[in-house]
Amino acid sequence: MSTPTNHRNALPTGYQLQEYQIQSILGHGGFGITYLAHDTKLDAPVAIKEYLPNEIAVRDNDHTVQPKSSQDANDFAWGLDRFLLEARTLAQFKHPNIVRVWRFFEAHNTAYIVMEYEQGHSFVKVLREGKIATEAELMALLPPLLDGLETVHKAGYLHRDIKPGNIYLRDKDQSPVLIDFGAARYDVGSRSRNVTTIVTPGYSPFEQYQGKGSHQGAWTDIYALGAVLYRIIGGTMLVDATERINALVDNKPDPLKPAVKVGRGRYSQSLLEAIDWALKPKNKDRPQTVAQWSTKLLQSSDNPTWLAQIGRPISKLAHGFVSLMALIVKKLILASVLLAIIVGAFTLYQNFKAEKSEKSEKAQETARIAEEALLAAQQQAAPQAPLTEEARRQAETQQGSALAALAATGIAAYKRGDYATALEQLKPLAQLGNAEAQVYLGEMYYYGYGIAQNDNQAVYWYRKAAEQGHANGQYNLGWMYRKGRGVAQNDSQAVYWYRKAAEQGHTDGQTNLGFMYENGKGVRQDDSQAIYWYRKAAKQGYAVGQNNLGDMYSDGKGVEQNHGRAIFWYRKAAEQGLAQAQYTLAAIYAAGLGVPKDYQEALKWCRKAANQQVAAAQYLLGIMYEKGLGVSPDELQAILWYRKAAAQGHTEAKNKAKYYLTVNATPSDSRIRIMNISPTYQPGIALKPGRYEVNVTRSGYQSKTMWIEITNSDVTIEVTLNK
Repeated sequence: MSTPTNHRNALPTGYQLQEYQIQSILGHGGFGITYLAHDTKLDAPVAIKEYLPNEIAVRDNDHTVQPKSSQDANDFAWGLDRFLLEARTLAQFKHPNIVRVWRFFEAHNTAYIVMEYEQGHSFVKVLREGKIATEAELMALLPPLLDGLETVHKAGYLHRDIKPGNIYLRDKDQSPVLIDFGAARYDVGSRSRNVTTIVTPGYSPFEQYQGKGSHQGAWTDIYALGAVLYRIIGGTMLVDATERINALVDNKPDPLKPAVKVGRGRYSQSLLEAIDWALKPKNKDRPQTVAQWSTKLLQSSDNPTWLAQIGRPISKLAHGFVSLMALIVKKLILASVLLAIIVGAFTLYQNFKAEKSEKSEKAQETARIAEEALLAAQQQAAPQAPLTEEARRQAETQQGSALAALAATGIAAYKRGDYATALEQLKPLAQLGNAEAQVYLGEMYYYGYGIAQNDNQAVYWYRKAAEQGHANGQYNLGWMYRKGRGVAQNDSQAVYWYRKAAEQGHTDGQTNLGFMYENGKGVRQDDSQAIYWYRKAAKQGYAVGQNNLGDMYSDGKGVEQNHGRAIFWYRKAAEQGLAQAQYTLAAIYAAGLGVPKDYQEALKWCRKAANQQVAAAQYLLGIMYEKGLGVSPDELQAILWYRKAAAQGHTEAKNKAKYYLTVNATPSDSRIRIMNISPTYQPGIALKPGRYEVNVTRSGYQSKTMWIEITNSDVTIEVTLNK
């Protein structure tokens, strides 16, 4: 992606954001920062987009993002909701040419979108190098872009910020990816007087300057993509849409030179006409859908078959099987072992053929090649002298190494979210007995990744791996027994499999086995055994084990009560980002439990837990802001945190939460009173949930009185007095 840069509002390099470690900045703009980060759980790079509209928010010293003023708070919160809505929408798309969203979460009083990290560069680099694409190159670029854009539009969504910087080209194959959707940024800019509406001169059509979403549609994105094509064929920046509209209103010539003149002699007439059509100043004069525009673009190619590919993904065929056979034929030279594996793999392949009965011509050709490879391998495995025991062991070792190498390919696909490829690679390996593949296949069934969710199948594959001694398989099987998913609930069986995993050093297995002993689930209650297994996990650095060990010291269970040791282990877990441990530390320091009261320390840990959506921590943080404990009293911040906790159902927070009432009166100098409470009305007054009698008066006008219900959201009312 882009070259890393520094930014005063960015999280520091090395910062641990949940399971992600920040490495560098990939890009930044008026509404946020995109980081390159390392997923410490999956050991893979990811891109993380942070919501940080710098015109209304700023980074605080504790890394939280805070509105700059009480006036900005509502716009910030509203924009945060739009940001999360955008994340949910993008997460629905599983298209190879749309940026892949893996997950999103809230932390630090803001939100983050975790996306697949693609090695490559934006189209800006191509333009800066002065390269002018040929028509053939454009015809290779356009089909996937149009297909991706049409997918977005059919879902009722717009990109709203198509430009060269948001078209990304993968290094591996130069295929394009649409990134950095601008819908949320546009919505916030349209709402807030303090935020500049996001438009990109030359690429944004006039309707985006108007700030009216009702005027925007597929034609808005088509204009922007047409502008990108114009930039590619002409090599010059476009005229701004407002300048073109002004010329139109003044009955002057369009200042934008038509594409048919700019690209004459270098591109086909139909391509240039299609670009000009997309760039019509008035939205009603442009193509109204991607399909409509594609019909015109189709005429520009000497080989128009590319258009037929739109909306029809190419089958991945039996790639995993072909790779499997190639490696097995190469690696396993001992005839009898090779023959057994070939027979097994051929059976699997026949099953795959039955599952994929509808194949493209390319798929059929690949299948034919695979069958020929099988026949050749079978001929190579003709009967030979019987194997010695040593030779058989050597063959089995070679077989295991070959399967493990193949499994790594499928696991890598799983980690980057390419579940179709992962399934294709891992399923035959799992059926051939590779335990690692069996565990991952079980995970795919458990979560429904790339295949229909099926607990029974998850249990089946976890058991296969567990019975081979695979610790993850054993732990997962224990979890399924504990939860009664895909198998009858059985705590004794859960303990059995947790123990198997724990004895191999599996930290989740150790912690869960400790929990079963502590609570007498499936085994006789024994605090000393709980302590034993929690300590095993804690000493390996496992945060949950550390937290649970802290609980045992705090409660004096299985060990003499020792608040100092409890705090030691809580801090270990809290420093790894475990929210529960962070809140526990906050409560300990706020109450002075076993230590002197320290509101500064309590505030630090409380804020960290609150930013991870712990409702109790959000409520406590509200109290600290309200009462000025470790921080200057701040009613606005108290209200914000009470509201966050109340939204999660925290009972006490609901009783303290307040919401803003805004009364916009005409004439503007009218007197506004809230009759059933003592406070005088002020613009944006904060009130607890309830019914309020609002009275609006002005000399020479008829007064108005009304009852307003405030529940769990801000209320704005418009009141116009009549003379």
